[in-house]
Amino acid sequence: MATPTELSVLLRLYTGKQNSPSISLIDFTDYLQKYARHYLQEAPDLAQWLEDTQTTVLKELDRLSNEGRAVLTTDQKGHRYIFVPQFYIDRFTSRYREIEERTEVPFPLPSELPSLFPSALLRQVYITTDFTDVMEDAERATGVLYQLMFPDETSPLLYPGTLPPARLLELALAKIRLFLRKDESRDYIQKRIMMANPGKEITIKNYLTQFQTRPSDSLDAFRHSGEAFIFWSYLCSFIRQDYAKKNEKTPEETALMQSVFIVEYLNNYYKNKVQQELQCETALKNLELAFQKPPYFFDMDAILRFTDSRGIPLLGQYKNTDLENFIKSKTGNPESHSLPELLAFRSRTNVRYFLLKEKVYPMIVRLCNESRKSVKEAITKEWHSLLLKFRQDEAMNNQAAFEKKLEALCSEQSPILHAVLNASFIPLLAMETPSQ
Repeated sequence: MATPTELSVLLRLYTGKQNSPSISLIDFTDYLQKYARHYLQEAPDLAQWLEDTQTTVLKELDRLSNEGRAVLTTDQKGHRYIFVPQFYIDRFTSRYREIEERTEVPFPLPSELPSLFPSALLRQVYITTDFTDVMEDAERATGVLYQLMFPDETSPLLYPGTLPPARLLELALAKIRLFLRKDESRDYIQKRIMMANPGKEITIKNYLTQFQTRPSDSLDAFRHSGEAFIFWSYLCSFIRQDYAKKNEKTPEETALMQSVFIVEYLNNYYKNKVQQELQCETALKNLELAFQKPPYFFDMDAILRFTDSRGIPLLGQYKNTDLENFIKSKTGNPESHSLPELLAFRSRTNVRYFLLKEKVYPMIVRLCNESRKSVKEAITKEWHSLLLKFRQDEAMNNQAAFEKKLEALCSEQSPILHAVLNASFIPLLAMETPSQ
C-alpha cells in the first residue's frame, strides 16, 4: 500500500487514531511533521509538509473547506481546531458493519451528527420520490452521507454512500425478522394477515416460514415475484399500524418503523418493476410478430410506430434501449457460417431496412408479383413503339441484355426489390436454403 501524502487522507487517518472528529491544529501539524520525516524516503511528496507546515496546512485546509471536507474553527481561548466530517462517514460505515453482525443495533440518526457537519456532505433522499433514483444510480457519490426521509414523523436514518441501497433493504428485512422472533409477534401478525386473506392460510404460513428460515430465498422472491406483494403489504401495514399508536418509541422500535417503510416502499417498487419487465417481455414478443407481417421490410421509423393488437404503440411498453438491444441481438451473427435472424439492407436512397431471414423469400415473391405488371407494361410499351418504327432493341434477342434491362426497370419500378436482390446476404441465404 502506498504511503498517503494528501492532507484529506492524513486528516482521516489522524482523526481515526484520535477517535475524535475535531483535532487541534497545533497537534496535527506536529504529528504531520513527524510523519513526513519518518516516511520521506518512501514518499518524497511529503517534503511539502516539512517547511512552514502550518501555513501549508492552512492553505490546503482552505481548499478542503470549500469542498466541505474540513472545517477550521476557533474556540473562546483562540485555539484552532480542524473538524473532519469524514470521521462520521467512517463511523457510520463501521456502524453498518456492526448491524450486519448484530441486527438489534439501531440505524444511525441525524441527531448523532454535530451542527458543524457540512450540508454539502449530507444529501436528503425522500423514500417516496428519490430512493429509486439512488438505487438505480451506478455512479452515486461515496464520500457523503445520505439522510433517508420517511413520510410521517419517523426519524430519518443516515447511511454512507458506500452502502448500496439494496443492502439497506437486506438489513431492514433482518430487523423485521428479528421482530417476528420476539415473544408472540409472529403468531399475532400471522393471525391478522390470515384474517384479512381467508383461504390463503397455507400460502401465508409458507411465506412467513420462508422469510424466517431461508432469508436469501425470501429476498429473491421479494425482488422478482409479484405473488409475494400482498403478503408484504399486509405485514408492513399491520406492524406500522400497531407502532403508530405509540408516542414514545425506543431506538429499536424506531429502527423497526424505519425498516417497515423501506420494505413497504421497495415492495411497491419491485412489484412495479416485475410488471414493467413482463410488459416489456410481452411487447418484445409483439415486436417479433410485427416483423412477420407484410410488407416484411421496415425502416426504423416504421419500427418505432409498431403497435400491439389494441393499437397501443409498442415503444413505451419497452424502452429505446430495449429496442436497440433487441435489434442488436437479432442482427448479430452467433455463428460465423450462418446468417442472423434479422437481416438489414439499404435502398438506393440509403434508407436502412430490416426483415426477418425467414421472410426474405416471401418478400421477394410479394414484390415480384406487385411489380411484374408495371415492368411488363413498360417493356411492352417501349417495344411496341420501337416495332412501329421498324426498329429493335438488343434485349429482344439477347438474354444478357434482356436481364440488364429488367434490372434497370426493377431499380426504377421497384427500388426495394432491386435493393434486396442486390443485398450482400442473398448469396449466403441461397447457400443456407438451396432447396428454395
